[in-house]
Amino acid sequence: MARQTNLQPKNPATHCSIGIFVLKICNFAKKLSMPRSLISVIICSINPDLASKTIDNLTQTAGLPLEVHVIDNRHNNRPISQVYNEGAQASEAPYLLFIHEDVLIETENWGVVLTSKLKEPSCGVIGFAGSTLWLPGPYAWWNVPEEYHRCNYRHIENGQTQTYILPAGHTGDFLPVISLDGVAMAVRREVWAKFPFDEKILTGFHCYDIDFSVEISRHYTNYVNYDIRLLHLSSGKYDQRWLEISEKVFIDKWKNLSPLAVDCLPSNLQEIKDSAMYRYVFRKIRTSAPKSLLKKLIRIYATRDTITGIRLKRSATLYWHYLTHKAFKKDC
Repeated sequence: MARQTNLQPKNPATHCSIGIFVLKICNFAKKLSMPRSLISVIICSINPDLASKTIDNLTQTAGLPLEVHVIDNRHNNRPISQVYNEGAQASEAPYLLFIHEDVLIETENWGVVLTSKLKEPSCGVIGFAGSTLWLPGPYAWWNVPEEYHRCNYRHIENGQTQTYILPAGHTGDFLPVISLDGVAMAVRREVWAKFPFDEKILTGFHCYDIDFSVEISRHYTNYVNYDIRLLHLSSGKYDQRWLEISEKVFIDKWKNLSPLAVDCLPSNLQEIKDSAMYRYVFRKIRTSAPKSLLKKLIRIYATRDTITGIRLKRSATLYWHYLTHKAFKKDC
């Protein structure tokens, strides 16, 4: 007759510790038997159905194992910088992909393409739209002339699919940029750890991408990829809230910075800055900004630096729109 021995620790806490230890060993053995995930996909989600479709698409087309972190932000409405940092902190893969929940990647083995570039020590952030010139002001990356745009993506706007490839007709793999759009951004985990998203200043859902990519561009080279086909199922919002946040970031963080360019700064930089300021003030007029603020902005635009003929003409245009636009917010 076999002798049966039951080992029952006298201390229940000891029994619990043994159980946890065995569970950890089992989990470790399971991890050893599974392929290591090379990319952590991080999504800030307010629509679980959309996020699920995106994850299904990414896992089917990546060409390598993915680790997925979908942070449900429907109820907490936390800033995207905080959510992205949380997802990155929880990740274990060496590469991170911050991506919107309504994005499909149509190219097979996109993960192999991205990781082959990201492993280069000088590589910073890889995206699909951005610019080679950045101006420290309340501007989007596309507020510089088109010759500085670098784009390779499609998005759906008003039911129509729009394709953006700039420079027009460009084929190849990667082109360097300074700033990037946040529709999808890939980066090494170690680079993110040095320069995480700014949770202190960026307390909403805008400008996190420009701030993140521009900061990293000071130490590494950012790129737009042209080998991977990406479809964004919506278009971005360049609204009053975007303008308010960009103004805050400019005042609190960017106002003392100098313009940045992939190559040398253009000789007509002042003209480019002037045009960007004009478009910014024009956009403000089309929102419900207070009239007193708009008058101040027009005055600043008209009188700053050397007054030129084109600026006088643009100032007159701004003032005419200021007088005729009906959607002004009452001054406080």
